[in-house]
Amino acid sequence: MTPDSTCPPTSTQRASAGRGASAAPVVSVGLPVHNGQQYIDYAIRCVRAQTLTDMELIISDNASTDDTERICRAHASEDPRIRYFRHEVNRGAAFNFNFTVDKARGPFFKWIAHDDGCEPRFLERCVAALEEADESVVLCHARSTLIDEQGEFLAHYGEEHTCIDADRPHDRVRQLTEHLFLCTYVFGVMRTEVLRQTSRIGPYVSSDIVLLLELALRGKLLVLPEFLDQRRVHDESSRRKHHSARELAAWFDTKWARRRVLVPPRIRYACEALRAIARAPLPLAERIRCVAALTLAGARRRFSAMTKMRSAVEEAVAERARA
Repeated sequence: MTPDSTCPPTSTQRASAGRGASAAPVVSVGLPVHNGQQYIDYAIRCVRAQTLTDMELIISDNASTDDTERICRAHASEDPRIRYFRHEVNRGAAFNFNFTVDKARGPFFKWIAHDDGCEPRFLERCVAALEEADESVVLCHARSTLIDEQGEFLAHYGEEHTCIDADRPHDRVRQLTEHLFLCTYVFGVMRTEVLRQTSRIGPYVSSDIVLLLELALRGKLLVLPEFLDQRRVHDESSRRKHHSARELAAWFDTKWARRRVLVPPRIRYACEALRAIARAPLPLAERIRCVAALTLAGARRRFSAMTKMRSAVEEAVAERARA
């Protein structure tokens, strides 16, 4: 699978893109980027190749210093559905992600990372599922394929497709914490109105998890059985490139690079998660249940990690004894 063979826009799709620029699209796609010249062409081509053509692509360029601007402007000159915004100062990923939400005009919204991709029917299938569902469903995603630097297949990510679809919010909190993994849900198609009720992406590590928590408190998250999402695995991704807590925090918000005191990420996450539950439009009793579910799930994850660590130590000792 290569960028050129998988996702180039067809002439029919280019023709259908010629509707009036002022008309509100069905779905808005937000593409935040900073110095993404290596992969952004592929991501843009994937969006332009969508079978659901009534969409807009909002590119927010966070002061890129490489060839990103030229690539984006070239695509925008070919396709009126693309809206390109360039910022003169890099304010971090949180600002960049949220800026695309501010500019969205469609009732549905999706983020795509500049180094990821998606199959041509991604928007069509997810939007159709949301339109067919009732308002209790706030997000729809698809199963993910992992690709390498060249766009070649690596693996299917997660053989199970897990919906966060319990009727009670505290049960959805439990489901979410058990199935976070790569946090892929955040790249699903969301109801824009519901997304704007949340704190969106905050200027701190793991704010994407808090966002998913806020969405799960407000409704259900569906996952389609098809492999329509593409996640790229490479050494320049945010999690691999930024090793220290301060580096990763500065990726979310560049101000953290200059601050002397950094709140430990786990403490900040716990505080923000509790704030998210406190802000949720739920009865007090249900909010208390959500806090209990979140706390219990955290304890289970820590126990699982301790069990795996103990097994690894025992295996290492046994291996050394055999030697």
